[in-house]
Parts: sequence; C-alpha cells; structure tokens
Amino acid sequence: MNKLIRIIICIGLFTLAGCQLTSHLQVTPVIPTKVKTPTMGSFLKPTPTSSTTTLRIWLPPQFAPNSNTSSGLILQKRLEEFTTRRPGVEIEIRQKSEEGAASLINSLVATSAAAQEALPDLIALPQTQLQVAVLKGVLHPYDGLTDVIDDDDWFEYARQLGRLQNSTFGLPFAGDGLILVYRSDIETPPISYTDFFSGTNSLIFPAGDPKGLYPFALYLASGGSIYDEKGKVTISADPLISTLSFFDQAIDNHLLPSWITQIQNEEQGLKALDENRVKMAVTWISQYNNHHNGNYLVTTIPTQDGKPFTLATGWVWALANPHRGDQALVVELAEYLSDAEFQAKWNLTSGYLPTRRSVLESWQDPQLINITNQITASANIIAGIDDINRLSSIFYKATLNVIQGEKNPATAAEEAIDSLNQP
Repeated sequence: MNKLIRIIICIGLFTLAGCQLTSHLQVTPVIPTKVKTPTMGSFLKPTPTSSTTTLRIWLPPQFAPNSNTSSGLILQKRLEEFTTRRPGVEIEIRQKSEEGAASLINSLVATSAAAQEALPDLIALPQTQLQVAVLKGVLHPYDGLTDVIDDDDWFEYARQLGRLQNSTFGLPFAGDGLILVYRSDIETPPISYTDFFSGTNSLIFPAGDPKGLYPFALYLASGGSIYDEKGKVTISADPLISTLSFFDQAIDNHLLPSWITQIQNEEQGLKALDENRVKMAVTWISQYNNHHNGNYLVTTIPTQDGKPFTLATGWVWALANPHRGDQALVVELAEYLSDAEFQAKWNLTSGYLPTRRSVLESWQDPQLINITNQITASANIIAGIDDINRLSSIFYKATLNVIQGEKNPATAAEEAIDSLNQP
C-alpha cells in the first residue's frame, strides 16, 4: 500500500546508495568551531569577544544536532553553514526534555521570570506547549519581522501550528499525526468502519490512557464539534454515539482485544503488534519512528464515512528572547532552519511529516509521496489544548464504560454530555 515508515526508518538508520542499503551509519563525530553542542543538561558559554554574537537554541533531545543519526548530522551541518554565512556568530545548543519539571516550557517560564539574560533566542516547541507559552506571554511574535509564513508552500495544517491570537508565534519544521500502522501481510487496510467490520484484522490503541486522543479523533472525524456558536465547549451527541458504537461493535466482533484497557501508551500497543497479538495499531508517527520496525505500513485511521482524517500536531521554531536587540538575526536563523530545500532532506531522514509542499518534489518514491500527501491533506491540528484535554478525559471514561460493557453507547454519550455541563 505504501512504504512511508519503512522507507523513513531505513533512510534514517542506514546510508543510502542507489537502491542498496549498506551497514549501520557510522560517522566520525564533527567538532564544529562555531556550533557548540553540549551533552544533556550542560550549557556551554562561549568566551565573549567584541566580535562574537552568540545565538542560544533550546530543543528536545530527538532534534539535537549530532553525528549519531542522519537527521542530527544534517541539522548540525545546517547550523555550521549558517555560522559560515554569518562570521562572528556562534550557536549554542541546550537540550531540554518535553515533559517533567525541567521541560522546555517550564524552563522557559522560569528563566523568563528569574534570569532573562539566560533566555534562549530560539526554542523548538511542540505546538501544545506553544499555546501555553503564548498565554503566559513568554514568546515574541514574528509579526513584522518576516512574511515567510505567508508563503503558499506551507501545508495548511503546518501554517496553523504557529498561529495563535491572530499572530504568528512559530515557524513549523516538523509535523506529527495520528495514523494506522498495520502489518505488511494485510493487502488492503480499512479506510471506513464498514471495511473494518467486514474484515478479521484486530486493532489496538491506548484505551487505558486518560489522555489518549483516538476516541477524540474519531469523534471529530464523525463531524463532532468542540465549540458551539457562542464559543463554549460542547459535545455533539450523534458523533459521540457513533464513536462509542464503533468501539461497542468492535468488542462484540472481537476486533478489539478484551485486554485493550491494559494498553496505556503507544509503545505497549506497538509491542502487541510486534508480538502478532493484533494486526493493526493506532499511534503517532513520531512514536512509530522511534519503534524502528520496517515490517509495517501506515495509512490514515478508518473513519465512519471513509474520508481520510488525521489528528495532527507538530513543532515550531519560536522566538523566546523578546529583549534581544538584533532580533532580525534570530529570525534569519529560524527561516534558515525552515527552508524548503533543507526540510526536504531533514524530513525524509527524521521521519516527521513535512510542513512544506515543495519538500515532496525531491522525494523519489511515488507511494511515499502519495500517502504523505493524503496524511497532510487530511490533517487537523490540536487547538485549544486545555479544552481538548477536558473533552478527551470525558471521552476516555465513556469509551471505557462501553468497552467494559458497563454502558451502551447512547447512555455513555448522555452521561458524557451531562458531565461536561456540570459545574
């Protein structure tokens, strides 16, 4: 059907020569003179001189520039090229986790309040944390500094990743999507509920995760709304009943395993797929990329009407030091790291969804291009993270009630709506 993850992982882990894959990538570490890449938790400070300008970058470990992975090496070389173009500029890298007390967002908020001189100039933020950072007022918008986000080359989902409050707060560089991963011996994966129920291939998803977004994605794909005409958080009854009925029928048809509530994250779901306990799994592209199994293929999740739907998120480069006088230099670096030619190489090796349409022009595999286009064209971003977390928690309880046979879909949906309206 397609080779998206197989090709991405192969290219990301092996050197590519024509159509032959050789041994695991072995690269002599590059020790740049102007790009400083400290180990996790360290922070190298250059010796200040009158002619040196230091740009600080914070990013999560999976995006760190290094020679251990193809994508890391590509980013490292890109940063070196920038310092070559701008003599006297040094780039300082610090890695921050995405979760926990010392996460990107927590560190940014704390530094902004207590040590502004240590703020990063550019920070790679996941879209959900970008929303938090904007609400806390710790980011500087790109408005008036660049018009690159107005380029028609961006996928629409990507353009929305960095837009909040009618301003641009991030330049997108990596996308992520909720997808269906299936074993390669499945000739035709299901694209609709009808396809799914007419087959015998079982499905897994993190039914035990209160923050899991699969039920929420099916709800949206069925026409569900998040807000009413007055902007108040709402639940549409019929789409929720349709979603819960899907789970109810899947349990009855033994297409969802009885132990599915024990699956609390994507890793456990993919492990069940590895063990051939199920034939298909719903997961995020980023999670699957970390799994490194080339025996699977991917497509969009099956929906009620068979129309492709992808719940999407991603990462952006955000301006985190509003006090910097030479902000134009930081913006230039963000643009340089969001350039389509660079993204074409980096996206293919990193395995993340591209954010620009022209990226696909340099890719060689028609099936890879086709499925990527299908996923990006059907991508709907996660907006209003607090409201979505609230709804996801409600859907989680309703889904459990149905899967465990405690409530029928209509009753579970009614109780879910009532719980939303409770003070």
